[in-house]
Amino acid sequence: MAVVMIVCFLGLIWLPTADHFFGLDHAQKPNENRPLVGFPEFTPSREGVRAFPAGVEAYFRDHFGFRNRLIRLERKLKDEWFHELIMPDVLIGREGWLFFSGDYMVEHFQGLKLLSDEDLANWQALLEKRRDWLARRGIKYVFSIPPDKHSIYPEELPEWLSGLQATNKLDQFVAHMRAHSTVEVLDLRPAILEAKNTNKTYLRLDTHWNTYGGFVAYQALVKTLGQQLPGLTPPLELADFDVSPVPLAGGDLSRMLSEQATSIEPYAFVFTPRSPRTKLNLMEVSNRFPKKWDPLTGPIASFYDGARGKAMVFRDSFAGSWVEFLGYHFNEVIYLWQHEWNAEFIEREKPLVVIDEMLERFFCSSDPVKLMKKDALP
Repeated sequence: MAVVMIVCFLGLIWLPTADHFFGLDHAQKPNENRPLVGFPEFTPSREGVRAFPAGVEAYFRDHFGFRNRLIRLERKLKDEWFHELIMPDVLIGREGWLFFSGDYMVEHFQGLKLLSDEDLANWQALLEKRRDWLARRGIKYVFSIPPDKHSIYPEELPEWLSGLQATNKLDQFVAHMRAHSTVEVLDLRPAILEAKNTNKTYLRLDTHWNTYGGFVAYQALVKTLGQQLPGLTPPLELADFDVSPVPLAGGDLSRMLSEQATSIEPYAFVFTPRSPRTKLNLMEVSNRFPKKWDPLTGPIASFYDGARGKAMVFRDSFAGSWVEFLGYHFNEVIYLWQHEWNAEFIEREKPLVVIDEMLERFFCSSDPVKLMKKDALP
């Protein structure tokens, strides 16, 4: 018995070395949002000799045998046994649903972080200043808020969290604006909640709504715009498109868990316009807006000869799903990936309407006073 134990002990000790030379660990590498430490270069100097052992130790910590499998095993045990977050910003819900848990998601969901009366007054002041500045130029205004996924699918959150929802910041803000202001605030939760009874409206493995959810939000937006722009055509219907599911690799939350390559998103859809309607013409237009843009988030515009007028959208990633729909109602729609305004852009482009799109979690974490200073509206 003692001999067997000694052999097993020696085998376990040598397993990491065997993996280092023979590549026995085939587990997918975890996403660590940093490059792994490389093997240090030895330099024949006093500083080099002193630094080399520490560099080797750091290299070993990042490359010891079966490291990938052990990290994934640790995450699995924390999730299944101790119900801990696998990563600081990813929460695993029921039936494999993933939720973004950063930006104090749990505290906002439970109503533990709320807006003060001063906060509400500052949001009202910001939006009324924007609305009034546009009105003096004959431009309409809508402020829209797409909901976070957990606001639409709280039943898919882990059991310890579901059922705890209380009044939150968005509830406070919507109630305050309806009671004290005439700014057009579009709370998209009712439309999305109703639509989820027909089909899934969010991606299971991603933070975003799917194309169907974005389409429902677009319909609500156009109905709201129509109240200020009487000549606007009504929103398109599902019958105007061929809608088909499409297999996609897992989204941003899967990528954060290093599972994108092995996960398939079950709730992704593709909308193809039915004849005689064709897809909108899209163009990258960063040359029209002199600013240093990220190549992935630079300004784009849609063009459609079948409509008149121009719209401008200040947005985040959620408005990306509107690009293939909203453009049918305007000759041109410009999408700027930012929440602060640029008065020069607006005055030069002279849109009929400016649309603010701000995701719920960005609203919850944004400071309206800072936004007002960045706007620098005269």
